[in-house]
Amino acid sequence: MSLGLDGGARSFQRIETGQNKADADLVERIAALTEGAVAAQDMHATRLDWLRANRPERFLELGEAAE
Repeated sequence: MSLGLDGGARSFQRIETGQNKADADLVERIAALTEGAVAAQDMHATRLDWLRANRPERFLELGEAAE
């Protein structure tokens, strides 16, 4: 089974670190290829970790957003 990822190793590395999000079909292929060792929730958590570290403004407190 192939992941069918355009762009090569660097594109995959960005997804792996959470810098880029993966499309749903790629997430499904990764889960199948790893026999569930890497699940959609794992990839989501990795993306959130990257965003919190690199784009903290996306996680404003609810009170700040209402102002």
